[in-house]
Amino acid sequence: MKKIILTLILLLTISTLVGCIETNSNQPETIIVETNYYSGTCPTGLTNDTYPGECGQYIDTDNNKICDRSE
Repeated sequence: MKKIILTLILLLTISTLVGCIETNSNQPETIIVETNYYSGTCPTGLTNDTYPGECGQYIDTDNNKICDRSE
């Protein structure tokens, strides 16, 4: 009788834990990728050009004080 009660408690615990896991197989997993489209496109060939930039085409979409084109 003790084994039956322990088994029932174990099954109840497992079913409770499984019920806490939320799954939805109908929706694809969302992966967020941040892409810097300007990276490596410096028209003057500068590398890590800091604010305010030497060429006048300074752009900093990731706010790291380095021109995105020169990264």
